[in-house]
Amino acid sequence: MKELINNPEKLLIIGTIYHLAFVVFHLLFWKLFDWVQDLKKLSPINKSVMQILNLRLIFVFLIFAYICYFNSTEMLDSKLGSTLL
Repeated sequence: MKELINNPEKLLIIGTIYHLAFVVFHLLFWKLFDWVQDLKKLSPINKSVMQILNLRLIFVFLIFAYICYFNSTEMLDSKLGSTLL
C-alpha cells in the first residue's frame, strides 16, 4: 500500500481502470438488469430519465478516465488536480 501512496502515477492508472470498469458496467445495464422488459413498467418519462441518467454517468466516467490517463501531469502538479484527486 505504501508503494501506491508513494507513486501517484500508478494511482492515476488504477483510477483510469476503475472508471473504465464502471463504463463497461453501465453499458451492460440493459442486459444485466433486463431493461428492455423492466423499464416497460415505468412511465415513458421515467423510462427515458433512467436511460438518460445512465448514459450521462457513462459519459462522466469516460471523462474522468480520459483526464486521469491523458492529463496525469496536470492532475499531479496543479491545485485543481490535487483537489480532484
